[in-house]
Amino acid sequence: MKFLKHDIPALDRNMDNFVRQGYFGGATDHYQLYGENLFYYDINSLYPFAMLKDMPVVPAGFQNHISQEDLVRGNFFGFCLANIECPKDIAIPLLPHRDYQGGKVYYPTGK
Repeated sequence: MKFLKHDIPALDRNMDNFVRQGYFGGATDHYQLYGENLFYYDINSLYPFAMLKDMPVVPAGFQNHISQEDLVRGNFFGFCLANIECPKDIAIPLLPHRDYQGGKVYYPTGK
């Protein structure tokens, strides 16, 4: 703890539950690998590196509307509850969804 420059603030229970809904374990895929004259890179210590980056820990309140312009320009820094539409013909859906009753994580398409 002596390396910290300031105290780490704690979120209240409601905010903590909201933020945790967006955390998922890493998705894994298997691909048949083939290539010629390739370079392979491995990333070590990515977790400590990420921990040095800013996190939105001071609740600024809830916003009812965040414009696409704010997201594109990088004016927004925080967590969002959003309605997302993923194309139905996408080969590998990107956003996970947890089925809280079954405990499984899915990568759905559509809304």
